[in-house]
Amino acid sequence: MPLPHDPRLTRARRTATDVVGRLGVTGVSLDVVRVGTSILFASSADGVLVRVEDRGDTTSARRQVAVGRYLAECGVPAVVPLDDIDQPVVTDAGAVTLWRLEHLVPGEVDPATLGTLARHLHGATTNAGADLPTLDPLGAVRRQLATAGVSILDDVVADLATRWSRFATAMPTALVHGDLHPGNVLMTRRGPVLADLELAGVGPVAYDLVPAVVAVQRYGEPARSLAEYGRAYGQPVAPAARHGVLRDTYEMWLTAWALANRHLDARHDLEARRRLARWTPVPLRPGPLGAPHWSLL
Repeated sequence: MPLPHDPRLTRARRTATDVVGRLGVTGVSLDVVRVGTSILFASSADGVLVRVEDRGDTTSARRQVAVGRYLAECGVPAVVPLDDIDQPVVTDAGAVTLWRLEHLVPGEVDPATLGTLARHLHGATTNAGADLPTLDPLGAVRRQLATAGVSILDDVVADLATRWSRFATAMPTALVHGDLHPGNVLMTRRGPVLADLELAGVGPVAYDLVPAVVAVQRYGEPARSLAEYGRAYGQPVAPAARHGVLRDTYEMWLTAWALANRHLDARHDLEARRRLARWTPVPLRPGPLGAPHWSLL
């Protein structure tokens, strides 16, 4: 699949190459893994993943490094920041973080895999320390909407924030991934590992079950996948994850991400308008919404 056009890509690649070079690795060839509000590169030969955050977002980068190191200490399978490096590396193009590149293997990230990972993550981190970041999905939503230059959802986000403060803070907590769907899991020689820790923080454990619910309700996944997830997790998917503020907040995150990346190509633009219709009848611009289900997982 051709990469979406993005004027930041050349600058981000130059920055990533420069940061890797500072570590004494020269002549590195970086392949583009993903282009979004952050850009991810990989060098298989050097065993490194390089992530360049948009707009110099050092807060998000520091969160990811702190969470990655904590998960490694807890034995939770997740991407690991490179050791002995003062991270993030702050540059004009954005904050840069470096991660150990896993040896990828073929394999399906099914609901049972997600449920097993969630069980391990929550079970190992119920006593997560106060020095870890707090789960703040609506803060991430606001940053994405600011990047997108979209204000028509401000009142909806404010209402979600009020509902979140009344409900989510009273639920059992642990370290939560915050966006636990198949695209954020890598199949490696050591088994499936969690990736993309940008939203991770201490919060209600039920929030990590919401993506499995949304996969059924928005993406057209078969309903039986929730039962498979629940069996692997060790308990049925709770009602709190099936409807209400946790689900609505996660769907708002998915909407905000799509809006911030709608410029990448026509498919991203269409998806942004499709998701925006969940909250408001006001389109970004006229045009058919196409397929009934969301895409771009």
